Amino acid sequence: MEVEFNQEVDETKFQMDSVKDIRKDGCRLRLSVKGDFNEILKRLNEYPIKNLSIEDSSLEEIFMEYYT
Repeated sequence: MEVEFNQEVDETKFQMDSVKDIRKDGCRLRLSVKGDFNEILKRLNEYPIKNLSIEDSSLEEIFMEYYT
């Protein structure tokens, strides 16, 4: 999931059980999510969002997660 906000946000606000990795680049966060999206969506609702993109994991990412 990649989220672009209207302003910079504190990425630590998105540290939760269903978020496995967070990468920040200015006003963008890239979140690797596994599990329930509801908690994340509730948190996202607290901020003005400019753009939101949700993609399925690639086959390579799935294998790497499974074997690591």
